[in-house]
Amino acid sequence: MTTTLTSAQTEVLERIRPPRDERRAWPRHLRAELKGRIEDELGPVVAELDETLWVSKFGLTSVSGCERSFVESPPFEWSVPTARGTVVHKSIELSIHRRGEPTPFELVEDAMSLLEADDRDRGVGEWLRHTDDTVRTELVGEATTHVSSFFDGFPPIGRSWRPTCESPRRVELCDDRLVLSGRFDLTLGLPDGDTSGRVVIDLKTGSPRPQHREELRYYALLEALKIGVPPARVASFYLDSGRVDFEDVDDGVLEAALRQFVGGVRRLAALTSGAAPVERAGPACRWCSVRADCRTGSAWLAEQDDEGEFG
Repeated sequence: MTTTLTSAQTEVLERIRPPRDERRAWPRHLRAELKGRIEDELGPVVAELDETLWVSKFGLTSVSGCERSFVESPPFEWSVPTARGTVVHKSIELSIHRRGEPTPFELVEDAMSLLEADDRDRGVGEWLRHTDDTVRTELVGEATTHVSSFFDGFPPIGRSWRPTCESPRRVELCDDRLVLSGRFDLTLGLPDGDTSGRVVIDLKTGSPRPQHREELRYYALLEALKIGVPPARVASFYLDSGRVDFEDVDDGVLEAALRQFVGGVRRLAALTSGAAPVERAGPACRWCSVRADCRTGSAWLAEQDDEGEFG
């Protein structure tokens, strides 16, 4: 693998690698302090629920948007668009740990074979085993394009970078009545004692959205709760454009993540207890599954269409 970087890869490297002399040392009591604040705020809330409340980045970002869409959307189903990200992530994981220089097509084929062998109920493996050749070919083509884009824009990842892929995180709070979970697409580096050194990267196959930064902040909070040292930097890498959006983690970022988390959990708990979901209009209304029966979304879409007319 060549060590000569393109200008695009050099730019990405500069944006994902925080300068060593700017990495923050955190107090030893940070983890206990964060846990204590969350349990003080949310302990009484989750104690009233009938079962443990599981929290993920999807749930948190969903309730910060339109709660009705979150509550009433049909159950998740596998398809080419929903499976594509899983295949791309597995392909990139294979590329990091495999010797030699396999092509994107070879990585995608191997990734799909591994996923197909996964016998977990209702997982992507079950869907792959029952899909037809036409759909499978479409998935291979789209995933190969995205993996190729990753190699074009992202610098080659050396083993000295301590990369990990699909790293799970889980934290139990409030006497196990509240469980935080997440899975980091890609991490690079390690903390040095109490000094931040890890970078958490989300790989995105779509376009940038405001909630992507909220998701990264949740990851920063989750890492701080798990090991006591937040990441030095969190970033989204967009495969289609090669763009990197990043944020260095400081006190302000952790505080914003904590406020977002507490507010989101309160709403998740309320919805679990039967509270009426709040309708919030926005760009997601254009592909929302309940928009035909939503006055708020329909009015917003009509307003956007009117503003787009030339008059």
